[in-house]
Amino acid sequence: HKHPDCGIAFIIPRTLIDMDSLVSRPGGAMTFWTQCLRENENYARILLAGPLAEAKLLKKPLRSMGARSDLETVLDIRTGLDQFREMLAKYVDIPVDYRTNFYPRVRQQTRRILSRPRLWKAVTVLANDLIYWRYLRGHDVEETVQWVLSPGNQFSFQFRRQ
Repeated sequence: HKHPDCGIAFIIPRTLIDMDSLVSRPGGAMTFWTQCLRENENYARILLAGPLAEAKLLKKPLRSMGARSDLETVLDIRTGLDQFREMLAKYVDIPVDYRTNFYPRVRQQTRRILSRPRLWKAVTVLANDLIYWRYLRGHDVEETVQWVLSPGNQFSFQFRRQ
């Protein structure tokens, strides 16, 4: 018998939830919640990275950028987490501390990630590649980032301490 709430695709993409087997394992519901929260915070950081990087590159405040859909999706993530938490509350007590400043906290974490010199260099190289090529496939992006971050390339020398 399947739980009627299985299939929360908005919160956990491509995952069907079998609540019966989830709650039958000791700590299963809380483990699943923790994983779900972590994955959704990662997704929110990915959504914010583009607009934050663009604002930093253009030296403009984030609020002046046109990435409303990404920002609204980040706010929707918290709403989805609230709904999922409520569903799991039948099985386990989940603290609500994740709600506290969700958007500002994830935005600040993303800014800290983008402020790392090597990662910021990868972002600027990708931005220049996109300006030049107008389109990059996923593997092109991956190769570029790996090249920028790998030791021994021309970018890595400027970050070594003398």
